[in-house]
Amino acid sequence: MIIQPRKAIAIFFSASTFQTLPAFPSLLQACRSLEDLQSVHATMLKRRALRDSFLINQFLAACSRLHLIDYALRAFVQMSDPNVFVYNAVVGGLLRQSESSTALELYVGMLRSDVLPDGCTFSHIVKACARSSATELGQAVHGQIVKMGFGTHLLLQTALTDFYSSSDKINESSRLFDEMSERDVVSWTVMILGHARLGDLASARRLFDEMPDRSIVSWNTLIAGYGRSGDVESAVSLFDEMPEKSLVSWTTMISCYSQNRRYKEAIKTFHSMKAAGVRPDRVAMATVISACAHLGALDLGRELHLYVMLDGFDLGVHLGSALIDMYAKCGSAERALVIFYKLEEKNIFCWNSVIQGLAIHGCGRGAITMFHKMNEEGKTQPNGITFVSILSACNHAGLVEESRMMFSSMIKNYLIRPEREHYGCMVDLLGRAGHLVEALNLIGSMPMAPNAAIWSALLSGCRIHRNMEVAEIAAEKLLVLEPEHSAHYMLLVNMHAEAKAWEKVGTVRGMLEEKGVQKRAPGCSWIEIDGVVQEFAACDMIHLSSEICSVLHELDGQLKLAGCSLELGISSMLCSSQDVCSPELDISLMLRFLCAKAQRRHVLEAWSMSRNGLVLFHGVFVEKIRSWRPYSSALALSSCLHDQFFSSEQLLELAAIGESKKKSEFYNNRGRSIFPFVSFVVSTLNWEVARKMSFSIAVNRFGLSQSLESFAVLIHTFLSAGMHKEVKHLLRDIAEYNRNVGSNMLELLSPLVSLLDGAMRSQAYESLIYIFAEASMFEDALETFLEAKQVALQLSIQSCNFLLQCLVERKMIGYARSLFQALKNSGPSPNVYTYSIMMGLYATGDVLYLDEAKEILLDMEKVGVRPNAVTYATYIRGLCSAGFVEPALGFLQDLLHKCLPLNAYCFNAVIHGFCQEGRPLESLKVLDEMKGCGFPPDVHSYSILIDGFCKQGDVSKGYDLIVEMVNCGTMPTMVSYSSLLYGICRIGEVNVALNLFHELRRQGYRHDQISYSILLDGYCQHGDLDGACALWEDMIKNNFVPDVYNYTSLIHGFCRHGHLKEALAQFQVMIKTGIMPNIVTCTVLVDGFFRENYVDQALMFLNEVRGMGITPNLCMYGVIINGLCKGRMFEKAWVVFGDMIKRGLRPDVVIYSTLVEGFAKMLNMEEAFKVYAKMSKQGVTPNIFTYTSLINGLCNDGRMPEALNLFEEMVQRGVMPDRIAFTSLIANFCKCKNMNKALEWFNKMMQSGLPPDVFTYTCLIYGYSKLLSMDIAVSLMDEMLRIGLRPNLVTYTALISGYCKIGERKKAYELYNIMLNQGILPDMLACRSLGLDCWEEKI
Repeated sequence: MIIQPRKAIAIFFSASTFQTLPAFPSLLQACRSLEDLQSVHATMLKRRALRDSFLINQFLAACSRLHLIDYALRAFVQMSDPNVFVYNAVVGGLLRQSESSTALELYVGMLRSDVLPDGCTFSHIVKACARSSATELGQAVHGQIVKMGFGTHLLLQTALTDFYSSSDKINESSRLFDEMSERDVVSWTVMILGHARLGDLASARRLFDEMPDRSIVSWNTLIAGYGRSGDVESAVSLFDEMPEKSLVSWTTMISCYSQNRRYKEAIKTFHSMKAAGVRPDRVAMATVISACAHLGALDLGRELHLYVMLDGFDLGVHLGSALIDMYAKCGSAERALVIFYKLEEKNIFCWNSVIQGLAIHGCGRGAITMFHKMNEEGKTQPNGITFVSILSACNHAGLVEESRMMFSSMIKNYLIRPEREHYGCMVDLLGRAGHLVEALNLIGSMPMAPNAAIWSALLSGCRIHRNMEVAEIAAEKLLVLEPEHSAHYMLLVNMHAEAKAWEKVGTVRGMLEEKGVQKRAPGCSWIEIDGVVQEFAACDMIHLSSEICSVLHELDGQLKLAGCSLELGISSMLCSSQDVCSPELDISLMLRFLCAKAQRRHVLEAWSMSRNGLVLFHGVFVEKIRSWRPYSSALALSSCLHDQFFSSEQLLELAAIGESKKKSEFYNNRGRSIFPFVSFVVSTLNWEVARKMSFSIAVNRFGLSQSLESFAVLIHTFLSAGMHKEVKHLLRDIAEYNRNVGSNMLELLSPLVSLLDGAMRSQAYESLIYIFAEASMFEDALETFLEAKQVALQLSIQSCNFLLQCLVERKMIGYARSLFQALKNSGPSPNVYTYSIMMGLYATGDVLYLDEAKEILLDMEKVGVRPNAVTYATYIRGLCSAGFVEPALGFLQDLLHKCLPLNAYCFNAVIHGFCQEGRPLESLKVLDEMKGCGFPPDVHSYSILIDGFCKQGDVSKGYDLIVEMVNCGTMPTMVSYSSLLYGICRIGEVNVALNLFHELRRQGYRHDQISYSILLDGYCQHGDLDGACALWEDMIKNNFVPDVYNYTSLIHGFCRHGHLKEALAQFQVMIKTGIMPNIVTCTVLVDGFFRENYVDQALMFLNEVRGMGITPNLCMYGVIINGLCKGRMFEKAWVVFGDMIKRGLRPDVVIYSTLVEGFAKMLNMEEAFKVYAKMSKQGVTPNIFTYTSLINGLCNDGRMPEALNLFEEMVQRGVMPDRIAFTSLIANFCKCKNMNKALEWFNKMMQSGLPPDVFTYTCLIYGYSKLLSMDIAVSLMDEMLRIGLRPNLVTYTALISGYCKIGERKKAYELYNIMLNQGILPDMLACRSLGLDCWEEKI
């Protein structure tokens, strides 16, 4: 009776034999999983069985067999006093798992534990040194081997020989080999391998010939060496001499052919191997599949794939990547993707294969998407080959910007040093796109010397764009690197000929003849026809029958009619003329042309031969389009699918055949059926056909029941093939149908997923969640989630995160919180991304929930989910947005102290927070701390700081930061310079900003709408309307369409400087060009009307604004009320005020203060205080402007006690008085000649940190002059001058008046002259009032 391993373990634990130790070895051998091993291990610990060295070795061997080396290491650490046998077992297991570095670390620990190594230990350690290239440690181990007396052991001598040969120390290896007292076949083979590895095949062959006995390994080693060196003939000769051939021998020979691009021989050898009865393994299959890929032998590749599946091979990463590469190169990208998605484990070779396959098919964006998907999974890091494939994909698809980003990302984000291949891809792409100067500059920046391929790519680009200047540079380099390569000369000749530079044509031809350059061996192409690979070589006329010629001529004409003409006609391919403009071309070039010119589904169409004549070659599927007739059953259709191609139109017609008027007698007895269509799709996985049958069409033609059944089959098929995108499309189509007819999608879920098992059913539900969430059908998405939970399906956290993210983005806070709580309660358990999404909900947006955000961090700590840098950055940003910048900085510093994950965004959030508060100096300190902690500031860090300083008017510091950026290797963006432009415009240096603007253009920066808007606004703000109009024209000339903000700036400039007519004209232009004004535009025009005292027109325009569908806001009402108050039209102001309230707008403090100021200036204090009382009643807090208007009105009305009381009330309410409030009180005391009180309030103002201005000093000077205290008045004027304040007309008039009153006319005259010299001219009224007209005539 045979007992299964798991059952054996169960019997052991339930039987009385549980107490016996001898059963443990068999139990360890029966373990098939980690759970089995843990059960046995626990029992061994309980029975103290691990004290037995034999059982320890058996346990460690089981760990190694199950690839559980980490578990073995954990168990090893718990062992007390392990002996040398235990160490040997662990080290051997590590070597079998390719953990050489860990094995060496364990060896060092062994020595520190005073456990002496034996011969077995040294054998393992020498192998580990060889694999890890630890040359110095290996030499030290060699010395220890000799010291401990193991130097003459044959096993160790052989291991050391291999170690030195793999370390390129072949002389030391040969010395050891010569010193060996006895040599076995392994020793000889190791020496042969060492010489072959270094390319010394002569020495390897000499040793092989000297061998007394040879093993198959010896033969295989030398054959592999010949293959690596390119000596295929010697490899074939040696292979034929072999007395017997193993699987490895056959595989080695196949690899030899493939390595040297002799793919047809590789396939032939594979067939010979099968004929010899040798069953291929994974390595052999991967090698021959790779050969099929290079030949484009799709039929053979399919056969091999079928063989792999039928023979039970595990589709691992090696076979998987080979199949992906084969299908992609043979024109079947869809099948390549199916294989890729079927792989449970994917390494970098699989990802590179699928990315390269998409690149071959011109799917540049698809390749980039696949690259991003690889990064999102996070299990595989891209390497240099990945980026070669990505750049190649961008090249094929003409994605210039994307290639630049990828090239930059390779260097900055992945720290991969570009090789010649990467530069070659970039140069080729830039050359094809016409960026020849950039390509030349890129070549100049290469850290290594460019090779001929790079210069050739540049030269080809020059030919496409007819750039002779760069072409001559490239040609000069090429002719130095490859002076014997005829193609370079011919390309240059053709370019000169196209430019009709016949003298240069003769010169290059002369160089050809002078150097005796001969045309190289012709290139060739392969095409598979009827299972046979046909080879077409350049100038090969063997296949060029008259039938092919006629077809090529016809195809040439059809291509021209279709607008796809060759630079050289197809007919010219058939001639052998040596004319410069029509070099020899052949059918191979024709096929290559078709491959290059065709697009999308015709990517690899070519004309080829078959047994029945010429047929259209789709991809490299050579399948004849036979006459076809409709079939109604799946069985009937399946019987004729072999060797037949159906177009999607034919399949749709086939599916709808029941509607055809020409029904056969067979169909008269049968109903309409969708199953022929389904059968074809299932057997071919042809998505192009499947997508054309929408669910609504299917229901209309075949009914709901049959359609549901059919789509269920399709969903199952595509899910099984890993085609999740296609499944989503099907489900989305069904969901759209249900939404249109008003039915519930969940009612159809049961029949749709009836064919699916648990995992696939979960995938179907997840796809529906994605579909509903993408369509903003959140209730349906949540219902699907709950339905999945009810039927006990295991959803992935990724799908739940997607739904949660969509809810957060739409601000559906209640749904998001409920879903998050459901995940916490019943799973799937939230991961770091789930918590980060919720952190984004609470810490970003207009409304912040910082307490909940803090709870997120505490919850993560509680459940053991470690926040990442994004989580922390989002929380820090939330603190800064709420105004808690100092706590945010403290939190950031605490994270630094605890060495928790951070990124530049965390620092940038704090830098931005301080800048928003107008504290750029604090932001600068954070930047310095950022650099000190090893986080290099990025362009955003600097741009935020530059913007902060420029908004504070410190333009020089902004410029210094620009310089620092450049010095640190961070190139400023247009955003950085836009902030600098804004700062320069703000200080009034608009012309300087314009010069910088033009300089940036000369440096290659592309101006955007924002930079134009900044300059335009700067001109308008400072009154240079001519400059603004000139910039406007330049913007239009450079293809920028002015937007509503640009029009608003220009209209504001016109209105502000009294050009209302021009502003209205610009407004009309704006309307005519289809740009709708916004509320700001209309408010600016209303203000312009009031500036020109066109009150009625302003009110009429208000009605027009409503007619345009624009609702006036508080700002517009404020402008209207302010204009009416300034015009003393208080009744109309009250009417507008009431209208505003009726329309549901609540007046703010600005509007109330505007009314208060208007009444106060008219000294109508009763109305002013009515407004003040009303605003307090409505809960609107008065601001400093409100109080200042009231205090100033009371002072002017002579009501000082009330003014002082109001001042005290203002201070008590926490409103700090400003200079105007203090000056109002001081002016009133001066007016009343109470100078003591005036000086008292003057000192209070100084103590409050408010420096007096010219108006404050003028009030005091006026008061003392009125009292004829001229000495004090003059001293106050001197004090003004000392602190840099310039006296105004009122100041001088007060002093002159005072001197005249005391009879000091001479001093009055001196002041009068000083005033005139400073450009201050008194009016006649002032002179007469001062009595100057009586002596002015004497002057």
